[in-house]
This record gives sequence, C-alpha cells and structure tokens, in this order.
Amino acid sequence: MGLFEEKENKFNKPENKWVFDLDGPPNPVASPQILLAFDEKDYKTVKSRPHHSNDLLDIVENGKNYTVARASWRRKVREYLRDKGISMPDVKPVN
Repeated sequence: MGLFEEKENKFNKPENKWVFDLDGPPNPVASPQILLAFDEKDYKTVKSRPHHSNDLLDIVENGKNYTVARASWRRKVREYLRDKGISMPDVKPVN
C-alpha cells in the first residue's frame, strides 16, 4: 500500500490518466475499506461495457482454492485496517 500511495502521488497529473482512469475508480489509499469489496458482483451497472458473466477461476496446481485465498485476503486487509486505526465496514445482509 505504501508503494501504491507513492505511485498515486507521483503520477497524479492529467497527462498520466489512461483508459482505466475514465470511470474514476476508488482509491484504496484514500478508502482502504474498498479492498474488501473485491467479491461483490454487479454486472448491470455499466451496460455499455462488455463483461464476462462467468467468474470461473483457473486454480493452478498446488495453489490455494478460492475460499482459502478469499479468507487470506480478508485477514490481510483486516490487519492493515487495524494497523491504520480504521474500523472495518459494516457487515452487509446476505439477501
């Protein structure tokens, strides 16, 4: 995250913008809670953009399965938020 913040500060001029900046993606340095939203799916928000509705992942041999990788990611984000003194986002209802 420190390296990402350094990159954001170094390349923040209009001439540094590129195609993936057009939507104004949220910045995880300014709002680290969005790191937990990686698993949210909402394919209907931008109808003009193509997308893949099948999220099958190729698991490499001897690699983590999705459930283990997801739990590991969430643990690391929780630790980062705790180190920065930021509270975890509220739990959302399942349905």
